[in-house]
Amino acid sequence: MVRKVLLVDDDDISTFLNIELMDRMAFAEETVVATNGQEAHEVLLTTCCSSNVSECHLDLILLDINMPVLDGFGFLEEYGKMDLCCAPKVVLLSSSNHPDDLEKAKQHGLPILTKPLTTENLTIILSELSKVVVETPNK
Repeated sequence: MVRKVLLVDDDDISTFLNIELMDRMAFAEETVVATNGQEAHEVLLTTCCSSNVSECHLDLILLDINMPVLDGFGFLEEYGKMDLCCAPKVVLLSSSNHPDDLEKAKQHGLPILTKPLTTENLTIILSELSKVVVETPNK
């Protein structure tokens, strides 16, 4: 089980379906929702920029690509500049398979999954997260 997931998606139906599936699978203790990259950035500022490393509990960001205000790739640019006390894994979500989006995801070295999530996708994510040991910097 993941402690905390940040789900970033402007599509209410996809968000509802994804949360329902995660709840049914007991995937995460807590899911925080942001509807665009700017809101997600603000969540990170309050969740992962604490001087107390033990307060950083964000394990995963499920990030839609196409959103208003700040899209997924714009968020990734800002995310790369942030000094965070935790390093949540990012998985991109998309309802399309546009070649430009696939190429950008590849350039970022990030997996891209089709929305909505499936049981198989969440199982793979859990498996991958269990392999990753993240070291947090000493503050």
